[in-house]
Amino acid sequence: MELETAARKLILADDTLNGYVAGKVYKFTLEEHVDGTGGMAIVVRRGAGWSASDPVKTSKYPTLYVDCWSDATRMDGEVVIDNAIDRALSMTNAVDKLLHGKRDVMWGQTSPGTGLRVITCQRWNDVYFATAKDVHGSGDLPDTPRGNTAVATMQFALQIP
Repeated sequence: MELETAARKLILADDTLNGYVAGKVYKFTLEEHVDGTGGMAIVVRRGAGWSASDPVKTSKYPTLYVDCWSDATRMDGEVVIDNAIDRALSMTNAVDKLLHGKRDVMWGQTSPGTGLRVITCQRWNDVYFATAKDVHGSGDLPDTPRGNTAVATMQFALQIP
């Protein structure tokens, strides 16, 4: 199973994170903006490797980015609390609890023998975030915050077979 699919399934199976995003967990790119909805979403995508693959063993060392998207709290379409950054950061805490420091676990397992075995998963950097005010250029790009949204990003270093 590919890393992004396994990570998506793992996140969807977590009650806390799925409670935040209501099933909006995407691979590679944000498929539906949350601006104007008061909603939240997560995007999982692979980064470059953090170490070269071992020429003798089969281990790989990818990094995984987890982008936590949030709009401000709204009522009847109007912003009642401008808290998109706080909401996005709260999701990163739940993501960190789910992924950081885990050893020899199966991600995305739906039945025995399925899923992706993760030998180790460690937080690779501190959380960083962006809002529409931080972005230069058009907010119409798919992975660009717009309006009252914020995105908080974490990166994890993995060892997988």
